[in-house]
Amino acid sequence: SALFDHMHSGSTVTGAIFIRFMPGNNNLTFTNLNHFVDYFEPTKHTSYNARTHSVTPEVGDMYLFPSWIKHGSNGNKNTTDGRMSIAFNTSS
Repeated sequence: SALFDHMHSGSTVTGAIFIRFMPGNNNLTFTNLNHFVDYFEPTKHTSYNARTHSVTPEVGDMYLFPSWIKHGSNGNKNTTDGRMSIAFNTSS
């Protein structure tokens, strides 16, 4: 199935641990909804000032991010049989 872009309202920090999947199978894409990202044109484009940023997880990787950041796999279907990951939310 595909992981469509979503957020976790009511949470502070969201995380995902990648336990079993075929490396390179799906990217994880983050979309920064903060409008200040577009307020100034950066002198140098980096992953820290981009509207979107994609990572290619590897087995054992853990990603922690603010829960308000939209994330997903851009609708790309996972093709790994027996894929296993742990996703979690925290709140204060």
